[in-house]
Amino acid sequence: MENKKKHCSFIDHQKIEANSFCIICKVYLCNKCELFHSKLCQHHKVLNSNDENIKEFDIKFCKEEKHQSELEYYCRNHNVLVCAKCITKIHDKNNGKHSDCDVCNINDIKNEKMNNLKNNINILQNLSSTLEETINNLKQIYEKISGEKEEFKLKVQKGFTKIRNELNNREDQILSDIDTYFDKKYVSEEIMNNSEKLPNKIKILLEKGKTFTNTKNNDLNMIINNCLFIENSIKDINTINDIIEKSYAFNNDKINILPNFEEDINQLLSIIKSSGQILDKYVFKFISKLNSNYQVSENGLIATKNGRNDLDCVIMGDREIPNNKISKWKIKLKYICDYKINSWSILVGI
Repeated sequence: MENKKKHCSFIDHQKIEANSFCIICKVYLCNKCELFHSKLCQHHKVLNSNDENIKEFDIKFCKEEKHQSELEYYCRNHNVLVCAKCITKIHDKNNGKHSDCDVCNINDIKNEKMNNLKNNINILQNLSSTLEETINNLKQIYEKISGEKEEFKLKVQKGFTKIRNELNNREDQILSDIDTYFDKKYVSEEIMNNSEKLPNKIKILLEKGKTFTNTKNNDLNMIINNCLFIENSIKDINTINDIIEKSYAFNNDKINILPNFEEDINQLLSIIKSSGQILDKYVFKFISKLNSNYQVSENGLIATKNGRNDLDCVIMGDREIPNNKISKWKIKLKYICDYKINSWSILVGI
């Protein structure tokens, strides 16, 4: 594993990579600092910044910024080793974080921690012997939970696919119904196209009618057919004219064929937003057959005695109240979740 780069401990050189570490000063030194340090502290022992022995010194000294003091105390509140600056009563940005904690010298906890170590070693040995089985059990639990999770997700996906399909079908149906409604009540595209052909059609019919009126053709079948054609054409023209006249009447109408559509959509959106609520608790419901001995209020079901409601409780009675006296009542609890329904009956003497 590649060693993490160390940087010089001198504030102005913190971005410069360190080359050495002074055991006495407990600081990292860059090239410049090492030169001055060697002249000022000739008898200090200096190690290469990547020397494995530095780890031993790192463990002994506080990691808090600007502390670099030896870890001589133990904080019972946080279960950590701390230095003198950590427990000082003077609070500032770096000092006094453990001043109000239960602190003792590390020598005072040696026996306690060594005894704990023996117990912890036994615990670890026991865990080690069963660890493989525990991991296998965990894998089985994870696979089961993952399977159930995917089943729930698939259930949701299928449900929303049905909703989307039904919405698409409903949209197509409403759009088709709107087309049918407007085509019947107002001017349709087909009528509009046919109306544009009317002038030319009438012109042709007039010419044809005049031709047969002045002709000396004795072909009776041809004459009758042309007469019928003109009559039917006039009928079609009148139908179109009637529709056009009706459309004039509807032209100023305020059209509103979907008065509750927006309300329906908002209600549907509300249902969709609240659907699929994930409950991490049991749901209990109280069921009762109401009669004169019960009343329903905002607080639930109330058992009454001679019109009084001094027996307020959410209950279900299994028998009438004889002679104005309360006997025994049965509370039926129904526990409901996604995959099963259970119910229990509890007799309560009152």
